[in-house]
This record gives sequence, structure tokens and C-alpha cells, in this order.
Amino acid sequence: MNRRTFIGAIPAAALVPIARAQSAPRGTYQVERKSTTDTAEAVTVQIAAGSARTARMTGATVYCSVEAEVTVERDGAAATATALTVLKMNSEDATASATAYHSSDVGAANRTTARHIVAAGGTIVLDLAPHILLAGENITIRTSHASGTVIINIQWTEY
Repeated sequence: MNRRTFIGAIPAAALVPIARAQSAPRGTYQVERKSTTDTAEAVTVQIAAGSARTARMTGATVYCSVEAEVTVERDGAAATATALTVLKMNSEDATASATAYHSSDVGAANRTTARHIVAAGGTIVLDLAPHILLAGENITIRTSHASGTVIINIQWTEY
């Protein structure tokens, strides 16, 4: 049997649910952390081990009232405390599978994927599109010690 005959033997209706299940977004989400303490700040978004969901990161913004270094880090130790509220971007979105945390026990990353400097009073936009989180993975946006205001905002879509 040639390839064309085999593919033609699968009813088209049987392929539709498979395609929808793999490509339909479950929802778009955002988390924000504003800090005015005299310390470094970190925000982690993670997918729990064993989860069937994936998260495609879309972007982040970081505002600093004083100059600071910002790093994008992947797959550090999972955070378990100091949870942040994950917001649905659309009312019809399902509840997020990903969880978000800030500073208290956000683990050190296995690898740093980018370093940036934010000028005093500046905001940077980070393209996180290449980052996909699978079960047990996380991404952290971390600032260096800053004695001013820091606002970290991260957005993603879950599938």
C-alpha cells in the first residue's frame, strides 16, 4: 500500500478532534509583581510536574525606577511559597495551569538565557516567544538589587 492510499484510508472526521486538541489555546494569562523594597526581585512562572498542559511564553516587561540588571533564567528549583495571582486575559479563558511566584523561594536557574540593563526610569520589553514550558519547567525574570520601584509583568498562552 502506498502512502497516499494509507492516508486516504483515515476518515477526515477522525483527524479534526486531534488537530483541535493540539492547537486550540486554553487561555492567555498574565502575572504582575510590583516591588518597592531595597532588594533584588524575581518572578517565576512554572508548570507543575505531571501537568498535561504547556505554556508558550509571549513576553514580559520590566520597569525599574533605578538602573538594574535583568536576567531571563530557565528551569531553576521549583518555587512553592509567595504565590502571585495569575490573571486571565479573557473572561472565557479556563483557569491557568501555570502558577507564579515571587522572590521568597524562587530557585536559582540552571541556565541564564539573557541579560539586559534597564536604565533608571526605563522599561524593557522582553520577547519570550522562543520559551515553551512543559511539565516541571519554569522561567524566571530576575532583577539585580534595586533600591527603587520594580514592576515585572509576564504574559503567556496555555495549550
